[in-house]
Parts: sequence; structure tokens; C-alpha cells
Amino acid sequence: MKKTFFIIIGIMCILAAIKYPAQSNHQIQAIDPFDTLYQMEELKFSELKIAAWAKIKDKNTSQNYMEDILALLEKEYNLKFQKQWEGDNNHLTVKAAARLDINSQNASDVTDKPGQLHINLVSAHDGTYLAISLEGLMLENRLSQRKALEKIFEYLGARPSINQTAIFYMPGYLSIDNQEKNVYYLFDRINGIIIEGIKEEAFISYSGYTPHFKDGVESRGKIINVNIASRYHDIDNKTYLYVGTPLIHCQY
Repeated sequence: MKKTFFIIIGIMCILAAIKYPAQSNHQIQAIDPFDTLYQMEELKFSELKIAAWAKIKDKNTSQNYMEDILALLEKEYNLKFQKQWEGDNNHLTVKAAARLDINSQNASDVTDKPGQLHINLVSAHDGTYLAISLEGLMLENRLSQRKALEKIFEYLGARPSINQTAIFYMPGYLSIDNQEKNVYYLFDRINGIIIEGIKEEAFISYSGYTPHFKDGVESRGKIINVNIASRYHDIDNKTYLYVGTPLIHCQY
């Protein structure tokens, strides 16, 4: 009886192995979604943008404190800001900007945009808010600059929301239907699903989810962590493709 029982169990295990192959064969291979853009040969890299923002104090702060934060950022990035102050002690805003030179000369992805650092620091009645925007970056700087931003906000006792947008382009005009096909292709390449979006005559933008990005925002009860858009610009006769996580944070 025992022998028969074990034979039956053995047969069941064999059948299960046939019906359900090892999970490792079905696991999604880890990829960097931004790298998939390089698989589209006609695309050329333009720039990477990263933006981070957070509430750094639960109360308004003095101009001296805000000056200290700007000095900290100047030291961190080894630059000098041009500053513009607005408001008064009840609601004080400073906007600062500077040329940013952190890209490697030996990088494989050459940006056609100058590096820029923009700061928006606001002291209001309900708290103090800091926003940092990096533009004109190369993709190889994505992880290091993200970590640098996290370190800055951690020092200030805050956890930032971070958006990253990679911008590519192809020379010439591409119809909106073909732009949509490119967006569908990219979602497929990153194992993504489309949750919501919009298609107009001038542009297309779809948002969804991919297992390869960790950050996300909630929209109508669903998590969105990738946003892909495309638009033709007649000014420079280029069709642009934008990939943002969790959302695109720049105009297109």
C-alpha cells in the first residue's frame, strides 16, 4: 500500500513539473527601462532631467536659514547661484539657478543640452518647501544624481519625491499613429501595462505600470510608475519621445 502511495505521489510530481515549469523560466529579467530606448536605432539621445521636492520644515523659516540651504547646495555642486528673492517674511521665495557641469567627457550618451541646476525654495505659513531640478544630464548620471539628491534631502530631514525624464528624438516628422506605435513598443519592451492616457492630434501620452521602476503614484486606485509620451516639434523638425518615472515632469 505504501509503495503504491509513493508511486502515485511520484507520478503527480512529474505531471506537476511538466505542467508547471520551474519558476525561474518565467521570471521577468531585470532591465533598466531607459536602456530600451537605445534599441530603437532611429532614436537619438537629447537629455535626462531629474526633479526632487519635499517639505523640509513644518513651519516658515528665516531668510538666513534659506541662505544656509543655498550655500549648502553651492558647496555640494561646486557652483555659484544667481538668485531672485520674492515676497516678505510671511511668504518668502527664492529662485536660484546655475550652470551645471557634471557630465563625463567620455560618456556613451552625449547630451545636446547644457547642464542646468534650478532651485525653488519657499517659506510659507504652513512650512518650508524645497524643489531641485537638474537638466541636461546624461543617462549614465541617473543613479548617482538621484542618490545625491536623496542624500541632500536626508540631511535636511526630509524624504523627497523624485521624477526622472529621459528625452530622445528622431529627425523629421512622424505621424501621430506611428508615434503611438513607438509608445506601445516601449511599453511592451519594459513589460509594462497601460492604465490611462490621451491621444490628440499634436501629441500622445500614456501612463502605466512596469515592474522595473520602484517609485509610483496612485491614480484612481491604481499605481502608476511610468509615463511615455511623444510629440512632433516643427520648430526644429524633430519628433520627441519622453519616458518618465513615475511621471514626466517637464513640458512636451
